[in-house]
Order: sequence, then C-alpha cells, then structure tokens
Amino acid sequence: MTRLSDPTPAANPRVQGGADTVLDHQSLTVVAPCFNEEEGLHYLAEKLAKLQTSLGSQVVLSIVLVDDGSTDNTWDVMHDLFGRRPNVTCLRHKKNLGIMAATATGIAASTDEAVAVIDSDCSYDPALISKMLPLLKEDTSIVTASPYHPQGQVEGVPEWRLFLSKGASWGYRRLLRNNLATYTSCFRLYRKSSVVSLPRRHDGFSGVAEVLALLDRRGWRIDEVPAVLTTRKYGQSKLKLMRVVRDHLSLMSSIAVGKIFFNRIPPQEVSAGPQVRGERD
Repeated sequence: MTRLSDPTPAANPRVQGGADTVLDHQSLTVVAPCFNEEEGLHYLAEKLAKLQTSLGSQVVLSIVLVDDGSTDNTWDVMHDLFGRRPNVTCLRHKKNLGIMAATATGIAASTDEAVAVIDSDCSYDPALISKMLPLLKEDTSIVTASPYHPQGQVEGVPEWRLFLSKGASWGYRRLLRNNLATYTSCFRLYRKSSVVSLPRRHDGFSGVAEVLALLDRRGWRIDEVPAVLTTRKYGQSKLKLMRVVRDHLSLMSSIAVGKIFFNRIPPQEVSAGPQVRGERD
C-alpha cells in the first residue's frame, strides 16, 4: 500500500518511448480518480471484480485509486475496501487538484503500458475495457468510450450536461484531425508512454480534452468504441458548469490559434508519435 501526499502532476517522470514501445495486452492497470466518493466506493469495488471476470485469467489486472483531496471519508472507506488487496495501490492528494491531475498521478504510478482510466461512479461500465484493449495498437495512443457514437447510448443524464458535452465535442471535431463523436469522455484506455510527459496546462475536466488534442497534434491515432453512459447511482457530480465552459472555450481558442499560425505540425512533434491514418481534410 502506497500513500502519496500532494504530488505535483507536472513533476511526473518522463517516460521515453512512443510507437516503438511494446504493448503487453496481458497486463493492464486501471486508474480510478475519486473525489468525495465514499457512498459509491462499494459499487466501484463490485464493478472492478466483474471487470476481472470479463478480462479473464490471462490478463493481470492492477488497480490505482487516487483520492483527489476528498473532504468526506473517501480515503478511509477506500482503505477498508481495497487496503488488503495486493494488486491495489491507493494514492492521495492533500487537496483537490482536478480530475485530469488525479488521472495523471494514477497513470504515472502505473507499471503497465496499457492504462485504463475509469469514472469512479461507474457511469460507464468498467467491463467495456475488455472490448477496448485489443484496439490499443502500435499507432494508437487513446481508445475512448463514446456515448455519442452512432451505436452508443445515453440513459438518464441531464439534458444540460449532454448539451455541454455534445457542444464541446462539436467544437473539437472541427479543430482536430481525428474525427471522433466524443472528445470529453474521461473513460479511456491510454498508451502510457504517449501521455505521461505531455505538457498539459489544464487539471480539470477540460484537461481530458486537452490531452486528446495534444496527442492528436503529435500525429497519434485515437479510436473510440460505442458505450452506454448512465447517470451516477451514488453521490453527486463534481462538475462546475461555468468553470468547465470557460476552460473548454479557452482550450479551443488555443487550438484554433495554433492552427492559424502553425498549421503544419512542427518536426519535433511529428517525431513524438506516428502519423495519423484517416485524418480529416
């Protein structure tokens, strides 16, 4: 059991690698950022147990739980439920840094190249990872769950959240090369070496889109799989509407300015990842 006090995501170790890093689909780390999730941690534990069943005995599963500065009993409940499990590592931020900061901490702590990041409220079923894992190929940096995929579904999610998420995805789709239905989903499978040292500036929800944008610009392929997004069963959403809208607009503006003045990918960024197949015109 490991305890991490107030880590700084920007100080994450730089992992050398890229398209040549060998992917081992027989080992996987699952990262779950948690902020004030004491009510739903038992549900998370049940879903992670079912994930291991769906993956089968051929996949060695490790789990990293990151308490992102919770003010309730998340840390204590986390230890009660997971503390004796040899494949689980519990990390803790002294203060709330944001979902992408907690994600970065978990990815940095992973010992696997394939790292799945899930929503701790299980609004996406973690069992979906078993379908995503084969898609993480040598030229792919992210496989993302996509409720807005033609075969995806949304159940019980408030209309204002759908409006925000779909609006953001509409904007990013017009700015980035990979043509996706969803750009804001936190439920993703990452190639660790492609993401761990990215020069990220956003720590909250917009940071999730920022990481995708940075990898898109570096020439990585990003795939998506249809997913079912449901409303959370326990606890409350941590999304701050106006802050998220502001941050997404700021990020989109930065991407747009970059396209205007640097419409060709700089050579140093091309070398950071393979060329994307099926780019937008």
